[in-house]
Amino acid sequence: YNWWFRKRPDLIRKCHTKTSWNPGTYAYILKCYQAAKKNWKKFVRDWLAQDVPVPLVRGHEYATYIINAYLGG
Repeated sequence: YNWWFRKRPDLIRKCHTKTSWNPGTYAYILKCYQAAKKNWKKFVRDWLAQDVPVPLVRGHEYATYIINAYLGG
């Protein structure tokens, strides 16, 4: 989430020599949003219609800890 996590020379070479500081497809998330633009409502309706409980446990991503700290936890 933060550029300063990539301090080691090998990580800088790996990430900086690709398409950007985030190696992979350029504008990946934008392309995903554009692809979902036509059918997102159906996707949400189908997801909500499922009779499967949604697990509400904390993930292992770094952001969950930041949000929890921000909210006073």
